[in-house]
Amino acid sequence: MRRSRRRSGFEEPSLVPLADMLSNTVGVMVFIFIFTVITAGGATVRKQLPLERPSNLQSVVVSCSGDRAQGFDHEALIQEFLEPLGEPTYETAETWIEELRRHRLEKEGVEVHAEVAYNTLLFTIVPHPASGETADELKRSGSRFRTFLGQLSPEERSIFFFVHPDCLQAFQEARVVAFEKGFRTGWRPLKAGEPLRFSPGGRELTNDH
Repeated sequence: MRRSRRRSGFEEPSLVPLADMLSNTVGVMVFIFIFTVITAGGATVRKQLPLERPSNLQSVVVSCSGDRAQGFDHEALIQEFLEPLGEPTYETAETWIEELRRHRLEKEGVEVHAEVAYNTLLFTIVPHPASGETADELKRSGSRFRTFLGQLSPEERSIFFFVHPDCLQAFQEARVVAFEKGFRTGWRPLKAGEPLRFSPGGRELTNDH
């Protein structure tokens, strides 16, 4: 009876099929993530930012930078940013991400752009340096900030301030105006030059988080 011969050498298995499988899996996960964000109507920022008092009100943002305060509806801006990009498909996901990175929205004195990093969609809102109003301008009865607040209801919306260290005076005056109009408020300090970012799901992002 003949014994079967064993191979003395070891054949290393090919990693190509594994690499293909991982690539396909990651691609599918990225696509599912993007599709979920888009089909959710762009609702990618949380409805409640932390307030000084508990509240179920939706927040609008006031950026305080360069001794100027400016209010804007961040959720509406992000939805408008996403609208012209349309809904991606699995076949167009890569192209859609490239278009997303190139796309810019400039409106109401701010610029909105986005990035995909570590399978996370990040939105950055950058106020123009000359936009917003100084503390003295905020005191005027016809200021743009007062007009902005006049379009909102204190029963439905709250005001959240992002404050850079070069804008304390304008922040204090804008906060007084918000109190006068009956709004609940919240705020958080930012480092000098720190951008205002929002993530899906989502929370505002800073360099510390």
